[in-house]
Amino acid sequence: MLVFVVIVISSCEKQIAQPVNSALVGKWGYTGNSCNCSTREDVSPVSGSGSTDVLYFTPKSYYKYVNHQEVQSGTYEVVTDTLQYNHQAVTRIIYDDNTTAAKTFYRVVNNVLTFYNEVPVSSGGAEVYYTQQ
Repeated sequence: MLVFVVIVISSCEKQIAQPVNSALVGKWGYTGNSCNCSTREDVSPVSGSGSTDVLYFTPKSYYKYVNHQEVQSGTYEVVTDTLQYNHQAVTRIIYDDNTTAAKTFYRVVNNVLTFYNEVPVSSGGAEVYYTQQ
């Protein structure tokens, strides 16, 4: 019986819920993106303070504004997950309890919030950048 329990536990996908990431909480202005895509969209970088694409994160909720109009809001959860291509542990954000949506990961370094997916930029993935306001 104990062997069965160990096998079931070890076969589950590893996602570890994290406490609220205080670095994420606040107001963030879109500043640009990076991509190595075949259909690259040319987006001129903008300063975070002049951005009309703004994200707000509270400890449990998010709000997205475009041109000063709320276009999306809800709840989010932060978990630790693993990238499939290099098995690196990373921070994943799950919006509105939708665990089946495409995975979105993020990092905050020097007041820059970067969202990315499981595909590296060099292989056609994309990164989206916001600066803290």
